[in-house]
Amino acid sequence: MIDKDDRSAIAGEIARRALAIRISKQIDRKVIADALGSTSTRVSRIENGTARLSAAELVVLARALNVPTSVLVGDIPATDRWEIADAY
Repeated sequence: MIDKDDRSAIAGEIARRALAIRISKQIDRKVIADALGSTSTRVSRIENGTARLSAAELVVLARALNVPTSVLVGDIPATDRWEIADAY
């Protein structure tokens, strides 16, 4: 079972990837906010791991970053406490 700490670790990894991609592609935070129908403040919170994304928002974020969704979620390392297969 994935607990709160595990979920936070996953969200944090997705956040780090999204921020790195946005910065490397020089995409303004407002562009991402507009795509998500949200605010730059929320995008900042997503990027620092304090706000979570729905599955639909994750897809929209990937499209706004012009990357496959798998770039954001693929190959997130498992922690000592769980394996990816346990999530299914």
